[in-house]
Amino acid sequence: MTTQPGAAMSTDLRVARLQRERKVWHKNKPCGFKGAPVRCPDGTSDIGKWRVTIPGPPNTPWADGFYTAELDFPAEYPLKPPNVKFDPPIQHPNVYANGAVCLTLINSSHWKADTSVLAIIKGLQLFLAEPNEKDPANWTIGQLYISDRAKYNSMVREYAAKTKSEAANKKKKKKKQK
Repeated sequence: MTTQPGAAMSTDLRVARLQRERKVWHKNKPCGFKGAPVRCPDGTSDIGKWRVTIPGPPNTPWADGFYTAELDFPAEYPLKPPNVKFDPPIQHPNVYANGAVCLTLINSSHWKADTSVLAIIKGLQLFLAEPNEKDPANWTIGQLYISDRAKYNSMVREYAAKTKSEAANKKKKKKKQK
């Protein structure tokens, strides 16, 4: 199998950029956020795939919850945006049933190569509270958001409470293992 000359260069660019981004993340990580490259079965890290936990934005129905997303950086990163997916999927007007995120910031037609990983992750937190009701990825949830905001907010608060409880249980489990 031969590698095209540009493929190796873009992969090198991707790795170098993500290593810099990881340093910036550790230095400037916002309070309550977690994130790191995914651990491989052999114990190494996959710099091209990050798992992040985002706290719900304060003073919103999403507050108190914790939402996990995966950022999968293609070989062409930073020239192409990462694929972002909530795992598990969340009930949000701009999140597809499989968890994939529909957000202008990471849309390939609007992508800017200088957008940082930190900006993407902080953008995801803001995105929770500010759905784009004109272009829903999840039509049913989008309609609920538009037609019955109280019911939508109640559903989100319930989910936030569930994620908060799950996060507390994980923390307890980790403490017992130590």
